Amino acid sequence: MKTRTIALTLTTLLTATALSGLLLPYRVEHSAVATADADTAWDVIADLGNHPTWNPYTAELRGEPVVGSRLFNRTHSGGTELTFEPVVLVATPGSQLRWRGSLGVRWIADGEHYYRIDPGPTPGQVTITQGEVFRGILVTPLRPWFNLEEEFAVSTAALAKHIQARHG
Repeated sequence: MKTRTIALTLTTLLTATALSGLLLPYRVEHSAVATADADTAWDVIADLGNHPTWNPYTAELRGEPVVGSRLFNRTHSGGTELTFEPVVLVATPGSQLRWRGSLGVRWIADGEHYYRIDPGPTPGQVTITQGEVFRGILVTPLRPWFNLEEEFAVSTAALAKHIQARHG
């Protein structure tokens, strides 16, 4: 009887953990303002091969920002290097670029990365938002290792600075 109770408890805990990663995703998002227009911001964001020049956490990113295309993305974070081959979900010039990659099989741990370009607080400015939504059955148990707030803040500020320098 005791073994059955333990097995039932473990099964319930594992199921709850898996469902929480699917139903309660982990989100990280940061925004920064740049003095530039949306076209310049898009040109920088869509120039995937140059992301390593401004993003200290991107070692390599290649592919075309076209819906349905597969990218090659090699990142380094907290001493760990990860390689993904995400698929572009949205590519709207001057507005948004979004892709989704997986850690192994889909729904184990998926990340949907996005860049959004919105009007800035004053004319001649844009607000750049970069974020990621993590979902999957391993997201909840791996959450302590998803310490990405500082990395996203640093890389989003670097992106805004690069956009502004390119603008002029």
